[in-house]
Amino acid sequence: RLLQASFVRCGISGIALLQLDLTSPRAAELLQKGSFDRVLLDVPCTNTGVIRKHPDVKWSWSESRLRRTMLLQERLLEAAARTVAPGGRLVYSTCSLEAEENEKMVERFLAAHPDFALEKIASTFPPETQTDGVFAAAIKRRK
Repeated sequence: RLLQASFVRCGISGIALLQLDLTSPRAAELLQKGSFDRVLLDVPCTNTGVIRKHPDVKWSWSESRLRRTMLLQERLLEAAARTVAPGGRLVYSTCSLEAEENEKMVERFLAAHPDFALEKIASTFPPETQTDGVFAAAIKRRK
C-alpha cells in the first residue's frame, strides 16, 4: 500500500505491483520465467543499517542468524532473477551494513549468472550520511 501510494503521489503510472512469497510453491505457479521488465527485491536482512532506530537489533544479531538470513536472501534472489525478462532489471536491496548480505551476495550471484551484469551499486553508511544504512544493486539481464 505504501509503495502504491508513493507512485500515485509522484504521478507514476503503468506499474503493476505484485506482492508474494517467492519461497512458496505457489509463486512458481504464478510467475513465468522472464515475465517482468523490472523487479524490486527488498530482502529480509539482519537490519544492521537501522540500529539507531531499532537498538534491539544488536541483541538479536549473531553469526548463525547472519548465515540463515543469507541462505534466505540467496533463495529469494534466485527466484526473483528467474522472473526478469531479457533486457530487464532487478534491484536487490537491504537495510544492512554487512558486506555478506550486500556486495558479496551480489558478487556471488553475478559469478553464477553470466546472463546478468551489474549496472550500479548505491549504499549509505549512517556515520557519514546521518541516515539509515541501506544498500541497493541494480542488475541487468543481458538480451
